[in-house]
Amino acid sequence: MVGLNNMIKIIRTYRLINFVLLVLMLPILMGAGGSIYSRVKKGNESFEQKKYDEALQYYKNAQVDAPESPELHYNIGSSLYKVRKYDDAVNEFSKVTSPDDPLLEEKSHYNTGVVQYRSGIQEYNQKNYQKAVEWLGKCIESNIAALKINPEDEDAKFNLEQARRKLKEINAELSKMQQEQQQNQQQQQQQQQNQSQQAQNNQKDEKSAQAEQKKESEEKDKQAKESEKQKEQKKDSQEEKQQQIAQVQESQSESNTEQGKKEQAQLQQMSKEDADRLLQMLSGEEEEQKQIYQERNKGGDIYVEKDW
Repeated sequence: MVGLNNMIKIIRTYRLINFVLLVLMLPILMGAGGSIYSRVKKGNESFEQKKYDEALQYYKNAQVDAPESPELHYNIGSSLYKVRKYDDAVNEFSKVTSPDDPLLEEKSHYNTGVVQYRSGIQEYNQKNYQKAVEWLGKCIESNIAALKINPEDEDAKFNLEQARRKLKEINAELSKMQQEQQQNQQQQQQQQQNQSQQAQNNQKDEKSAQAEQKKESEEKDKQAKESEKQKEQKKDSQEEKQQQIAQVQESQSESNTEQGKKEQAQLQQMSKEDADRLLQMLSGEEEEQKQIYQERNKGGDIYVEKDW
């Protein structure tokens, strides 16, 4: 029975996203070998016709009889990649270990990198930037592993640089987004601080206005009280003056009454002798007036004293 590793034909296309498929071309074998060949051949035909689900089923059926075949793991991984089951494809490629055929293992790393690149781009398009960065980082590692086995693989070199450029672009975009996010956060914080400051200023203004209103109200109350006090004082002053006038008038009335009473009392107390003396005084004054009159009329009419 011919070993599977000696029956591999590699169909290759180049550059990133171009996938490498190892197609198993087995000769007509008898027994189990013939059964494996038949399934692999049908799988290869379905793969070429882009019937990837059908090819995947043929390869898995062949794997029942050759579970450790690295070639079947490789082709199953290739089919899974075509139906966009990237995680399962990477898992299958990781099982491809062939110490006797380093080229097979190198292409497994290469194809793993292709799957990882596709996954990274898919996550990037869905704006899952962190996952995209993770996938591209793994893609770089896979291409480096391929180049360690075959440093002359131009496809792996190209894919490595392509992954690095894309990762750099995404990181730059993420950095820009982070800066914008930080700026937005700073602006929001500044707006919040301004709003808080404005609210505090409004509260201060409101308190100041309330204090001013309270002060004005107190001043008005004070002025009203002062005015009322002045009115009361003026009223008291007027009443006091009126009382003083009344007292003066009463005092004068009492004084006049007292003087009259005194004069009347003095008259009542005048004795007879005082009355005679007063009469004599009055009589003397009358005689004196007569003599003066007579002196003035000498040489004129004779003054005749009337006796009445």
